[in-house]
Amino acid sequence: MSKNGWRYSSGDWHHALDYSRKDGKTFQVCAAAPGKVVYFGWDNWSGGTMVVSHDVGRQKDVYRTIYMHLRNGADNDCESAWTKTVPGLNAEQKPVYKDYLADTGCRRRSLTAHQMSRRAPIRRKLS
Repeated sequence: MSKNGWRYSSGDWHHALDYSRKDGKTFQVCAAAPGKVVYFGWDNWSGGTMVVSHDVGRQKDVYRTIYMHLRNGADNDCESAWTKTVPGLNAEQKPVYKDYLADTGCRRRSLTAHQMSRRAPIRRKLS
């Protein structure tokens, strides 16, 4: 788990906690408080993202918690990075991001029709 504070050699401030497992396996996410999921889908900057709206007393949507970098399986996330994020990048960003993906082992692959039919659709819900 990373700590809230300075992160990376660039000195960027990181206002979050990052969790991971050393064995690379996934784990369930539990919301910080009871609420309603108002968005679940792919975000070009944060990958798999879920936004939960929280009420306080009788006041609706008082605050929201955001869960980013959620995995939907490594292969699916890799393909989403190539098919959803890369096309929206400008000419200067594209080669840098493509190199980053390749360096992380996320190589572009072509999906067969059978693989495409087995992919779960991304659901987006806004209220």
